[in-house]
Amino acid sequence: MGHDITTNDPDWEQASDQIDWTSAWAKKYPILQDYQHMTKARILSQEVSDLYDRVKKELGLSELDAFLVVKDMVYQRYRTSKRLAEK
Repeated sequence: MGHDITTNDPDWEQASDQIDWTSAWAKKYPILQDYQHMTKARILSQEVSDLYDRVKKELGLSELDAFLVVKDMVYQRYRTSKRLAEK
């Protein structure tokens, strides 16, 4: 990018929006590309979209905040599942 930026830098958000994060992460985690071709994944994707809209509306959140909350909810579920599997 040519210079150091932080998440507080206005350039960070602009640069971040231009990155295809799915493709970037798919290099390490191919499932991020593969699942998109699964028929049932399209149905589940719509359910996640509906959940996102519901969280946004019911909690009165901005687009970014709704994204962050849904992302955190999924992460918390993953952590719980991982902890249970370790027992």
